[in-house]
Amino acid sequence: MSTTSTTKRARVVQLYCPEYDVTTSNFMITPSMEYNDVLVHVRASFRGHNLDDIRLCDINGEPLYDNDDSPSCFSAVVSGERILIAVGDERIRPEPELKVEMFLEDDSLPKPLRKLSREDRRNHLRSLRRADALPRLNILRLTLPHSDVISALTELDKANDYKMSRTYSTHASHRIITSNWHVKKMFNADLKCLATIAILSGATCGQSLVIEDMLIDAMLARRQRDGVTDGVSAEDAREVMLDLYSRAGGVGSVWPETKVNHTMGQRKEKKGAYEKAKKKEAKAGLEDTEDADVVARRSGQEVDKLAGRLGKARVPDDRVLESDDEDEDEVKPPGRKRWA
Repeated sequence: MSTTSTTKRARVVQLYCPEYDVTTSNFMITPSMEYNDVLVHVRASFRGHNLDDIRLCDINGEPLYDNDDSPSCFSAVVSGERILIAVGDERIRPEPELKVEMFLEDDSLPKPLRKLSREDRRNHLRSLRRADALPRLNILRLTLPHSDVISALTELDKANDYKMSRTYSTHASHRIITSNWHVKKMFNADLKCLATIAILSGATCGQSLVIEDMLIDAMLARRQRDGVTDGVSAEDAREVMLDLYSRAGGVGSVWPETKVNHTMGQRKEKKGAYEKAKKKEAKAGLEDTEDADVVARRSGQEVDKLAGRLGKARVPDDRVLESDDEDEDEVKPPGRKRWA
């Protein structure tokens, strides 16, 4: 859908196309221009180069959309910005150096960051990242403390095959990744890799492109180091997480001491304790069942043995048992004995 720019004044920006390494300064966007009009004028500015399929991005490589409801809408571009032109499926990497920060609370929000839905948190982080482009900053904000990430990774490492197929299924991981990053596709990977990336997405909500770049870089470095040719792995995702928290000085970090975080922490602990108790109870029940089965089998075996012995000693129904007592008197019929 095409939308008309809501900016009343003309804006003058700089255009740069990395594909051809060509720059156009003083490109003017008039108030009457719609998004498609801008694309036509951009192509005209780079006459002689194939720009049939192009995308406009800010200096951090974040796409600028023709949608005023998007946190990265083109209509919000201001004078003085440097707009990057992506050709085809080319991924535009950020120009400024990456800075990583811990971002566990924000007083500007109507409610604590931790209580926001994934969608609201994602859009808020995208808005912040878009605002960073104006002063030409490239900041990635970590939205989970290191302790939560380590806890999630530990649970993943302990998962058996059944839990991997249920809790960490491809569908479950894709659902988490999609809600955190709002992406349509993800790397083709095994269950453990996707589950690890899902954990990573929770810590980098709304900042998928930067993380995809880092995952690819980690994969290429591992390929060169180990001489392998596989795709992105769980090892790569863990390497990226460690790198990010190290850069932010957030290794070992926890949620700030606030009333909300304290309450949510207690709920999480109670839930964990409940799940642990249920697992212990289920395990104990299984052991009791197994013990009962063993006792039943043993009792059955003993009964069978006893029945076997009794079966051998049993008197046939067609025989009368004779007495073994030699002193037993002869049994006389009642009445007087008649003499002949």
